[in-house]
Amino acid sequence: MNEHSSSIVLVAGLGNPGREYENTRHNIGFMVIDKVLEKLNGASVSENGCNSIFYKLKYKGKSVIFAKPQTFMNLSGNAVAALMNREKLDKSNLLVVHDELDLPLGRMRIRKGGSSGGHNGINSIIEMLGNQQDFLRMRIGIGRDRNVVDYVLGEFKEEEKGLLNEMIDCAADAVIELLKAPASVVMNRCNALDLSESTKNNE
Repeated sequence: MNEHSSSIVLVAGLGNPGREYENTRHNIGFMVIDKVLEKLNGASVSENGCNSIFYKLKYKGKSVIFAKPQTFMNLSGNAVAALMNREKLDKSNLLVVHDELDLPLGRMRIRKGGSSGGHNGINSIIEMLGNQQDFLRMRIGIGRDRNVVDYVLGEFKEEEKGLLNEMIDCAADAVIELLKAPASVVMNRCNALDLSESTKNNE
């Protein structure tokens, strides 16, 4: 793999399974996966295994897996590690998409490595990969509230849904770009993006 291409072949969007969780803030990783599949016209083909619902697509000449772990957030690492072991993948092949309390809705950050930042899903993945932290992550801002548990398991407010849809669309485009371009190139653009500011400026 040369420096001008991407090694990402597994994209895992984090969330909780079940209809009662599907519109909650903690499930924004699932929402991004669904939007990527919609853009790539691949949402109709799904498989079950390794504690995940996943989709295998051909993109730019390589096979890519888009996974939604079904273990509940705190055990996301069980599903991700199982898929990586089955497909004989390295941490350099992994992109994880998840919610981020420390960013407002309308912001995202792409980075490699670092701590879990208190995110239970990321913490589980780090533990299951043997404390290998330097896999690629896309953190999608959801904002923060004093009661964290109720907040992340709550649904987005009606007035947030327009910005939410715009953010999911941008994040999906970024995922697709990360499948073909070096992460550094995508980071430069996406980490500076602030849809929350553009929304305020247009009001």
